[in-house]
Amino acid sequence: MNGIQNVSLSLVTACLLSMAMVGCDKSASPAETDAAIAKAQVAGEKSVAEARQAAIDSTTGAQTDANKANDELAHKSAVATKRVSVAEAEAGYKVDIEKCKALSDDERVACNKQADANVAAAKADATASARAADPKP
Repeated sequence: MNGIQNVSLSLVTACLLSMAMVGCDKSASPAETDAAIAKAQVAGEKSVAEARQAAIDSTTGAQTDANKANDELAHKSAVATKRVSVAEAEAGYKVDIEKCKALSDDERVACNKQADANVAAAKADATASARAADPKP
C-alpha cells in the first residue's frame, strides 16, 4: 500500500471508531432512566397480573370439572346403592313369603301383610337414602 492509502484507511478507521464510541458513551438522563424504569415496572406488573388471572382461570376451571366429576360419582353411587338395597329388600321379601306359606290361614295372611310392609319400608328407606346422597335427584 502506498502512503495515501494508509492515511485514508487510518482516517476511515478512526472515524468508525469515534462513531462507535459516541454511541456507547451516551448515557441517559436521570429523567429518561426514571421513565424507562417506570415503564418497565408497569409492563412487569401487567405481565404478572395477566399470569395470575390465567392461573386463577385455569384453577377455577379445573375445580369446576372436579366438582362435576364428584357430583357424577355421587349420583352413580346413590343410584347403585339404591338398586342394591331394593334387591336386598326383594330377596328378603321372597324368603319371608316362603316362610309364611308354612303358617295357618290367619297367621299366613298376617305374615304376608307384614312381609309386604317390610319390603315397602325397605324400598322407601332405599329411595330416601338415595335422594339424600344424590346431588342430581
